[in-house]
Amino acid sequence: MAIDLRLDYARFARTARYMQPEEAEQLQGRVKSEVQTLSAKRAAGTIDLDGPAFHALCVDRMDAINNSLPPDQGDRSAFLKGCMYDIADRCLLRFERRRRVSREVRSGVRRDLHR
Repeated sequence: MAIDLRLDYARFARTARYMQPEEAEQLQGRVKSEVQTLSAKRAAGTIDLDGPAFHALCVDRMDAINNSLPPDQGDRSAFLKGCMYDIADRCLLRFERRRRVSREVRSGVRRDLHR
């Protein structure tokens, strides 16, 4: 499903018939800003969620952006989520936390590689 949304988003972003270019740019900016805010809060520890819960929060925020749009703009939920998944696909948004590797483990791995 996420792949379909991302691919639909890519198709919509390339064809201007879906929406005005200015509207698409504005929505993309809102998505980028929102996911950056969520990522920063997670990194700072003010959002402490596991991967699936963080993913659900991101999806909920995309729905909130969609619900805040003027009614005459139509439903942009798929575009917003597709944009979010496009950002995640480029590894600029991670739903799972990165695993931290201790300095000792990294040093041991490096020593083992040089043997």
